[in-house]
Amino acid sequence: MKNFNLQLIISLAFIFIIQTSKAQSYSYELMPPGVIPYEEIPESSLPAEFMGTLDIIEELEGETFWFYDVPFTFGGLKTIAMGNTGYMRIDNDSSLIIIDGAFTSMEYIDNTSSMTYTIEGESGNKIIKMQYRNMKLSSGEANNFVNLQIWYYQEDGVVEIHFGARSENNASGYTGTNGPHAGMFYSADDFSVCYEKLWCTGNPNNPTLATTANYNFQAMSGLPDEGTVFRFTPLFLINALEQPADIKLPKIFPNPSNQWMRVEDISTGAILELTDSYGKHIKQYVATQESMNIDLSTYEEGLYYLSIHDKAKNVTMKVMKQ
Repeated sequence: MKNFNLQLIISLAFIFIIQTSKAQSYSYELMPPGVIPYEEIPESSLPAEFMGTLDIIEELEGETFWFYDVPFTFGGLKTIAMGNTGYMRIDNDSSLIIIDGAFTSMEYIDNTSSMTYTIEGESGNKIIKMQYRNMKLSSGEANNFVNLQIWYYQEDGVVEIHFGARSENNASGYTGTNGPHAGMFYSADDFSVCYEKLWCTGNPNNPTLATTANYNFQAMSGLPDEGTVFRFTPLFLINALEQPADIKLPKIFPNPSNQWMRVEDISTGAILELTDSYGKHIKQYVATQESMNIDLSTYEEGLYYLSIHDKAKNVTMKVMKQ
């Protein structure tokens, strides 16, 4: 896996997507069995009473992780948790992120069933691994079982879903309604607006990607073969780090903001376009100097995109209005 310098990422303050139009923040890659061996996490299981709850990982307080161009420094209302139905949940005050490995009701089978997590590595280079071992999908047939893990790499922001052994009756027969789910999405915490979604549907060994930002979540028709890995790589980190050293990227602050936002290091004559989370045009500005203020006070809370176009670069930044 490609390594990135986290200090460089943090020094940029806000991560930019270099593009001419709105795009996904993550790319998707299916890694077939044999590329990354599935290995169980040898940690003690979460207690049985965990079923039906979220387990917040308090050991990560003070650590900063990146999701969807947004830095999440955990503590207080900013939390990361393991969900009992096969998902990782990240909360950031008024927004949340869900990373689903199966996202359907699960049950313990016997004393071999467990849910557990482990944290590996040092600060800035930690890996979170959440494991669901020998669990039963409530929507499946009798005697079914599944094994899966969700990994997050702090250094480069990569998310992976690792699929382990599963019963033959979890290989097919599910529908888009009752089957297991896999993917990730970014949403307001009250589910009033979905900012981004990257969802795997259909054939679990060759899924179709649903990318429309809404709450229509179609399931897979089973679980992938043992050893399959779904990898989500953050494009915002890659693009920011691949820019030539002599290109000076714009800066915006504060972000999020509830009123004024300042844009610096832009060129006189640059065109700035503000669009909503669906890419709809909101307003256009022409820079008369190398910095300017933008008034967000009349706009609704949520995600916006600020695109800056000049002779040297085309930069799109995500802006959060609170």
